[in-house]
Amino acid sequence: FQVSGLPAPDVSWYLNGRPVQSDDFHKMIVSEKGFHSLIFEVVRTSDAGAYVCVAKNRAGEATFTVQLDVL
Repeated sequence: FQVSGLPAPDVSWYLNGRPVQSDDFHKMIVSEKGFHSLIFEVVRTSDAGAYVCVAKNRAGEATFTVQLDVL
């Protein structure tokens, strides 16, 4: 997933309402061009669920939700 905005937003990711934290399996990266990415190094069944991305800056707030199903 990727997010960008001007001015650069503060971005938070949530899985089923709980904040997603960077760990050995999940990386939150901001590119030089300002793209925010949530990267899965390894996808596990516990990663399944509704991911909500919240991007906030002084212009406002935007969210999107995506459902990840792990088979």
